[in-house]
Amino acid sequence: MRKSVLAITMNILIDVRPLMDERYSGVAEYTYELLSALFKIDSSNQYFLYYNSARDLLGRLPNFTQANVSYIRTHYPNKIFNYCLVMPFDRPRLDRYIGSGIDIFFMPHVNFSAWSPSVKSVVAVHDLSFLIYPEVFNWRKNIWHGLLRVRRLMKKTTAVVAVSENTKADIINYGGAATEKVKTILSGLSADFKKLPPEDPALLAVKKRYRLPEKFIFFLSTVEPRKNIECLLRAFDLLKKKPRNENIKLLIAGGRGWKSKAVYSLAKKLACSSDIEFLDYVDRNDKVYLYNAATLFAYPSLYEGFGHPPLEAMACGTPTILGSSSSLPEVAGDAALLVDPYNPTALAAAIESIIMDADLAAALSEKGIEQAKRFTWEKTARQYLDLFESL
Repeated sequence: MRKSVLAITMNILIDVRPLMDERYSGVAEYTYELLSALFKIDSSNQYFLYYNSARDLLGRLPNFTQANVSYIRTHYPNKIFNYCLVMPFDRPRLDRYIGSGIDIFFMPHVNFSAWSPSVKSVVAVHDLSFLIYPEVFNWRKNIWHGLLRVRRLMKKTTAVVAVSENTKADIINYGGAATEKVKTILSGLSADFKKLPPEDPALLAVKKRYRLPEKFIFFLSTVEPRKNIECLLRAFDLLKKKPRNENIKLLIAGGRGWKSKAVYSLAKKLACSSDIEFLDYVDRNDKVYLYNAATLFAYPSLYEGFGHPPLEAMACGTPTILGSSSSLPEVAGDAALLVDPYNPTALAAAIESIIMDADLAAALSEKGIEQAKRFTWEKTARQYLDLFESL
């Protein structure tokens, strides 16, 4: 452990409400992985993990057993907490629930929160899609984002963490945060994601359980407009019009999000509908095997703050195609093919180039594995510790 960590002892309050989700994805996975790494490298500082629930949901939360980690709970109904207390009155101040003084309050995601002016505060911003592309959200989501008053939150906090340089630019340009308070800390990648030998027993078991086809294009994320799945479906339809691609399938994994009906409706209308399968939400433990089994991973998202699924796929050696927008080129480097996310024809051509060119597929596989090595949760956790200490 670094001397700087031992030299400074802090009381750090962390909002772990994202970990109350029954199914982890996105922010919940980020929060879990970050905290797991943080607690492994830091036994000096005291961590208080805050959550709010009218009924006790402690059983949903991770069982962190470190001596310097404990949970703190309030018992408000969420709507009363958010809309009747925090929003109008900036109360309750969460740090006051801790007997000893809190030095740092960390929010891994924007949320309704209040804290004392004497406490240094840090918020992680994963993306500002709701400010840049409000049309891809339903009205409930847009109202919720509006009530959060995100621009006010970013001005109020002591520091703002951006998960990529692209997100940092968005935070400054769209969120109105002062440049000097925004720090980029790239997300990490779990060591669980790696290339497996074809004969791996667990891989073979997952292939059998999901009845996976021999060759398939894979997509994994919540099914919602920002992910641009309709473009992927149209590209797949173009691909299937050529007889030489008759054996390739398309598997789309991820829970149903908002405004997702159009995706399922389009899939049913296409001539290739029998070769498209929706897996719905898949267990985190199965993801590494699905990536490994895939012929390629296609992710034509319109906007990402970071983009974990493509990095996970690359770590597994799966040739990857991404939309050439937002943070995706930054995360992928030269280890993936980039296409115009508004052009199904270009996406279909990129997919076919990987299917038909074994050398290209192998090169992308090798580059993806090397690129993914740049991202570790330990590195991310250490940068957060440096930031907390600097405050």
